[in-house]
Amino acid sequence: MRKRFLLFFMAIVPLIATAHGSGTVSNLLVGRLGYQVMVKINGSVGPVSCRTQNDWHYYLDMTTPGANYILSALLTAKTSGQNIYIVSQGTCDSTGQGIELISYVMLL
Repeated sequence: MRKRFLLFFMAIVPLIATAHGSGTVSNLLVGRLGYQVMVKINGSVGPVSCRTQNDWHYYLDMTTPGANYILSALLTAKTSGQNIYIVSQGTCDSTGQGIELISYVMLL
């Protein structure tokens, strides 16, 4: 059942979002203001035209609804070494750092 859901999910995701990545969380950085979380993964990262950073792949804006839940999933994946699937919004952060905004995260 889980494999069927995953196959369905991965078939639908490209129709909904423009970029994604999968792998394990290698690094997390919380910015000094507390609402900026940057994520780097070991694995594949889909291309986005606005990305200018290679040291960080994804950006989580903690001021957005649901960000606490996404951060919780990222921390769980980081501590357990569990694989994740990240879907971005296909756009980059408003702070001008050229990092993709996270739309949602799935633990595999």
